Amino acid sequence: MENVIKNPIGYARTSTKEQDINLQINLLKDEGIPSDRIFYDIGVSGSVPAERRQGYKQLMTFTKNNPVDAIYCFEISRLGRTAMETLVLVQELEKSGIKVISLSPSESWSKNVDPLFRDLLIHMLAWVANMERKVLKERVKAGVQEYRDKNGKWGPRKREPNQAKVEKMLSQGMKLAEVAREMKIPQSTLYKYYHIWQDEKRIEYVEGVE
Repeated sequence: MENVIKNPIGYARTSTKEQDINLQINLLKDEGIPSDRIFYDIGVSGSVPAERRQGYKQLMTFTKNNPVDAIYCFEISRLGRTAMETLVLVQELEKSGIKVISLSPSESWSKNVDPLFRDLLIHMLAWVANMERKVLKERVKAGVQEYRDKNGKWGPRKREPNQAKVEKMLSQGMKLAEVAREMKIPQSTLYKYYHIWQDEKRIEYVEGVE
């Protein structure tokens, strides 16, 4: 791993359309990153899965098809949806030789490009991610048990919306409210099942990484 960054790219994201994305973009340009190597999402909440963010998808596609040795961002949390997702993403990028560098003063440690430090960082991230998985699994288990205590068996529900159809519409950029209207079901019903599906995915994830 070299100490000199030769092929950086940048990522910026604002949670609301009222926030000025140019503030982040200008900071990335100040680091010498050209406009055509800066990817961004405007008005996209961190709760939106990474795979549904257009700018983020373009960023990851670029890293696969072009030489990239560093991703600059305003804050590391801009990348992932959750702390766990962010940890795993940064760990995977660092392992592949792509440094993740934050422009936030509170994350100035990320600017250290010394190979020994980056190697230590990978191991630290792996340890933190493992601890996060354990905490998450305990929380999910507790949530499932609470659900069972209140509602009985954890499993298929009556009158449950078609999950595959819902997820396909969401992957096409539709919002939950728009999907509810399209499928002619109450928003409250769709939101309820959407959160249940997310919990189930978290259960599968934490069980799959053990």
